[in-house]
Amino acid sequence: NDATGLVGFRFAVAAAITGSFSIVQAAGSFIVVAIGGLAIGAAIPLLVGFVERFFAKQGGEDSGTHVLTTLLQPFAAYLAAEHLHCSGILAAVAAGIILRIVEQRNTGTVEARLSGNAVWRMVQFALEGAIFVLLGEQIPGVLADRQVVIAESKLAGGWDLFYLVLSIAFALIVLRFFYVALSARLAGLRAARRGVKQARATPRMMAAISFAGVRGAITLAGVLTLPLTLPSGAPFPSRDTAIFIAMGVILLSLVLAALVLPFLLRDLEVVEVHEAEDIDATRMRLVEVALRKIEAERDNNALAIEPDVFNEAFGRITMLFQRLQQAHSLDLDAHEQEHARRLIAAERSLRLVGVRAEREELLRLRRQRQLSPESTARLMRELDLVETQLSAAERH
Repeated sequence: NDATGLVGFRFAVAAAITGSFSIVQAAGSFIVVAIGGLAIGAAIPLLVGFVERFFAKQGGEDSGTHVLTTLLQPFAAYLAAEHLHCSGILAAVAAGIILRIVEQRNTGTVEARLSGNAVWRMVQFALEGAIFVLLGEQIPGVLADRQVVIAESKLAGGWDLFYLVLSIAFALIVLRFFYVALSARLAGLRAARRGVKQARATPRMMAAISFAGVRGAITLAGVLTLPLTLPSGAPFPSRDTAIFIAMGVILLSLVLAALVLPFLLRDLEVVEVHEAEDIDATRMRLVEVALRKIEAERDNNALAIEPDVFNEAFGRITMLFQRLQQAHSLDLDAHEQEHARRLIAAERSLRLVGVRAEREELLRLRRQRQLSPESTARLMRELDLVETQLSAAERH
């Protein structure tokens, strides 16, 4: 929705610059620009993924190279699409979607996945922060020129401008409410066709989602792309007004969310949906597959492990998987399942205590210069991976 909206915004800016607009020509151009952007954005991650898999087979996978290519692919898609006069925004969106699909299908190294996720979280946080820095940078200048804004918008005064911002923010909330209601209705119909019972979204819940849809990065990024001047050199019409309205809607949506959401969310009943049952069923299936694979390994022993060592390790690992199986088994009563879950949770908690103690000792050895920086970093990463896994399992 954001991407197609920005493409439509691009056509509106073109109409303002040229002074002419044809709905037929715009519709045809929109289709060409949109389809071309989507095709270019989808092609680049597929091509890069093929090249990466080829080189990984030749000499292994490097996590740094993998992270760098994932960062550059949306930019490459954008630049390529713009060069071919297609939608760079839609190309970047398509590249992001296909990149995620390629990542899920390509079983790369754990190090590459962890590094990639960490880098993307940092980039997302930095870009979102930069957007609001730009917002703060624009506010003083627009407020200083508010009389120009009022004159451009042909309004009677500042209160009329405020009412305009308020009406746009209210219209966005109402549109989002109806969109959420329609989406909830369609989701309920799809669940009913699959024979799955799904909780109905209440008006209060839909209102909370509507007020939670605050404006931000896309709104400001769009309005800041307005050119400063027309081809004739004259100032772009109502640019300051558009920026003022966009900033007003962003700030008002943030304030309304902060004021209204606490009341809407108070004592709001959150109903468990069928997704939790799907997760438990998937966990059971994964454990069953793991047990079958381990038992098959006992017969062929392709790992070439000594028989006595293999039998002892086999007993330990199968005991762990059996406890996981008991925690979600439908053949056990609720008390036995709860006991198995508590046992697994206790084991994780104790392992976390041990891992954190290991980290403290590792840092102590490093401070006393009994370990090199390289060895410390390697052992620290191993402990971090184990703690990340245990902490994630403990939260869920």
